[in-house]
Amino acid sequence: MGVYRCYSEKKAGFDIEAKSTLRELRDYLGVRRLESLRILYRYDIEGISGEMYDAARETVFSEPQTDMLFDEAIPGSFDNAKMLIKEPLPGQYNQRAHACCQCLELLAINLEQTAGGMAAEAVPPAVCSPIVRTANVYLFYGEISADDLGKLRGYIINPLEACEATQEKPSTLVVSYPEPEPVATVKGLITADENELSGLIDSYSLALDMADLRFVQTYFRDT
Repeated sequence: MGVYRCYSEKKAGFDIEAKSTLRELRDYLGVRRLESLRILYRYDIEGISGEMYDAARETVFSEPQTDMLFDEAIPGSFDNAKMLIKEPLPGQYNQRAHACCQCLELLAINLEQTAGGMAAEAVPPAVCSPIVRTANVYLFYGEISADDLGKLRGYIINPLEACEATQEKPSTLVVSYPEPEPVATVKGLITADENELSGLIDSYSLALDMADLRFVQTYFRDT
C-alpha cells in the first residue's frame, strides 16, 4: 500500500492560528522582520488502500469549506521562505494522529459495509490497521536571519514533547524496536561499602544519590 502524504492548510479568512501566531512571534518574541506566516498540517498515512485515502482526503484530513488539501507536496516555490517542521517525539502521545486513526477505522467499516451490503455489526472488527504520523509545517516569510530562525525554533519546539522533523518522506511508518537486553541483577548490595555503592551508581547510571542507596541497602538488610 505504501505511505500516503498530504498537507492541509486553512483558507484565507479561516487561518486564525497562523495570524495569531504571527502577531505573537513579532510582538512577543521580537522577530520584527517576520512579514507573514503559513501553517500547514502534514499527514503521513500507512495501512490503508487508495480507495480509503481518496475517501479520507476531504473527510478526515481536511474540511473542504475551510481547508486546502495538497497531495504529496506543498505547491509553489519556497526560495524566499524559511521552513520549520515540528513533530511529536517518538513515543509521545499524538492526539491528532490518534483521532485520525480512529476516523480511518470507522471509515473502513463504513466502506466495507457499503460494498458488502452488511450490517455494521457484521463487519469484521479489524478491517484496517492504519498508522498515522503528523507534523506541523511553518513557513516564515521575510528577511529572517539565522539568529531569528534560532529564536523561532527555540520558541516553537518544546524539546520535552517535540522535535524538528525533515522533509523526507519515510518508506514506512512501522517502527522496529530492538529486543531489550535482560535486566541486570545487582548482587552484594546489602554488604557493599561506600566505594562499592558509589560504583553501582556510576555503572548503572542510577537516579539515586548515596543517601538514597544507603536507605535501600538498610531496608533490604535490616527489614
